[in-house]
Amino acid sequence: MSLNDQLIDKLPDEIGDLKKLKTLNVRNNKLESLPETITRCTSLRSIDLKANLLITLPDFNSMTSLLELNISFNPTVNFDAEAIKFSKIPSLKKMDISFNNISANTLQVIRSQYPGAEVICLSFDDLNFNPDKKN
Repeated sequence: MSLNDQLIDKLPDEIGDLKKLKTLNVRNNKLESLPETITRCTSLRSIDLKANLLITLPDFNSMTSLLELNISFNPTVNFDAEAIKFSKIPSLKKMDISFNNISANTLQVIRSQYPGAEVICLSFDDLNFNPDKKN
């Protein structure tokens, strides 16, 4: 299901009734949270939450089919407090948490939880952008 760029500020609790939902794309909206019922979507393999206004996250750890999670560009999430909610997703292969406020300690813990997964955590400092530099 793709609901990108729709100015959505809330998903209904009934989203948890979509047992066969495999992909949820809600990037570039105004979501501050997701309903906890999302964790009942047992077939969900990919969640894209990029560029919202997320403050809190549901407990993704019970989502045994989840392979990809994108929480990038959500600087309002307190990752030091919320990281526990996605620290033990059993099937996770890729997580993007780029361009957020994440402490080095929290990032190290997240990466240690997923040694076989691709954990992407870029920041503006990683881009080495210098507008005055001539090529």
